[in-house]
This record gives sequence, structure tokens and C-alpha cells, in this order.
Amino acid sequence: MTERLDKLISDSGLYSRSEARTLVRAGRVSVDGETVTAPERKFPREAAVRVDRSEEHTSELQSPRTIA
Repeated sequence: MTERLDKLISDSGLYSRSEARTLVRAGRVSVDGETVTAPERKFPREAAVRVDRSEEHTSELQSPRTIA
């Protein structure tokens, strides 16, 4: 089964769907190693989705996050 990329990201609970769209359009999301800029693209739920959080200001470790 495939889902829109913004939905896959928001289903993780880490970001809202609108935040996910913004991240994708900014080029900060990769799927299976490929940078994706279209939040409407569909991918299988098993795809390896990574969000680059390096520009966020958090107290957590500044590294990419993998969404399982």
C-alpha cells in the first residue's frame, strides 16, 4: 500500500501534515536516499523516510531522524 509522503511523515507523530509539507518542499526529506520535494508523491509504508532536522533549534541531538 502506498501513501502520500506528507501523510507518512505526519503519521509518525513527529510533525503535523502542514509541517511535513513545508519540510518536503524545502528539500529536507529523503526517501530511500533520494531527496524529495513533492509532498504529494506516494511511497510504500516500508520506505526509509529521513527528515533533516539540522536547522531546528532543539536541545536534542542535531541529526537526521528516520521515520519508521
